[in-house]
Amino acid sequence: MTYKDRFVVAVKCGGKILREKDGAVYLPFGSEYSLLLKNLGSRKSSIQISIDGQDVLGGKSLLLNPNSSLELERFIESLDKGNKFK
Repeated sequence: MTYKDRFVVAVKCGGKILREKDGAVYLPFGSEYSLLLKNLGSRKSSIQISIDGQDVLGGKSLLLNPNSSLELERFIESLDKGNKFK
């Protein structure tokens, strides 16, 4: 779990939040996972995500309202399709 400027990011696998060790999160090989994003601040947050250099949001960004959260489990190629994080 990473916390910076009232914004939290956690990696979930099998419904459980994985612990960070020395700045890294280790996943079982081949497992599907999701990203839990929480905005604890009082302003909207603009979010851009890349995994291993690949843009997750297809060149777009997400807006996360204050005091809200979002769980992202796949690449966003369009609103109705995209590969799950693996």
